[in-house]
Amino acid sequence: MDINGVDVARVLVDTGSSVNILYLETFQKLRLCRTQLEPLKTPLSGFTGDTIEAEGSIVLLVELGSGEKSVWKKMRFIVVDIKCVYNAILGRHGINKVGAVISMPHLCMKFHTPGGVGEVKGDQRNAQECYARAVKKMTKGINVISQEIKKEDTREKLEPEAETVEIELHLGDSSRMVRIGANLLEDLKTEITRVLQEYAGIFAWSVADMPGIDRSIICHRLAVRDGSRPVRQKKRYLASDR
Repeated sequence: MDINGVDVARVLVDTGSSVNILYLETFQKLRLCRTQLEPLKTPLSGFTGDTIEAEGSIVLLVELGSGEKSVWKKMRFIVVDIKCVYNAILGRHGINKVGAVISMPHLCMKFHTPGGVGEVKGDQRNAQECYARAVKKMTKGINVISQEIKKEDTREKLEPEAETVEIELHLGDSSRMVRIGANLLEDLKTEITRVLQEYAGIFAWSVADMPGIDRSIICHRLAVRDGSRPVRQKKRYLASDR
């Protein structure tokens, strides 16, 4: 992808990103100045929920495709100062800007141009080589925790204000007991006991006591296609600061 007249490799096409991202290291290699950045007060929220303060935003001219089947569009990029194996991220805003259609199995993105249908293909070998070079640059680090870890404040367990007494919901069955106040008036205690024993069937002590619930809700299942062969994924190396 050509950004501001420079061919930029390692660009991630991410339909899950709502904005276009340009990393500060790439921004500097494009010989752009911080004074060109427009201030951006809204922080970016990542997939893990963490927030990142942006350096600013900038509108750059981007070319997709090659030769006659290419398209030029002005796109706004959010510049962030973090380390990443990619140089930039083309998000939904940029994808929609060119009206691109993405095929993940073919690692291909197609879009309309004045000269016909243009396409950009992902180079798997080049991506692997770039990723391997980025991994080699990583150094092993040791995180030293100098601050003493404080134990979280423990809350006292709530206790009933008055003494309680256990009663049997089913006479002779001591496995199903409920508690009521021991200091209640005798007439009130008798009435509460009678009502609890009369409606003892509303208490669910096990799954068998809930026949009205669909099994698809209470049963755990794995979203695995029957007959599929298990595949062991390759080990992935992430940056040391992640």
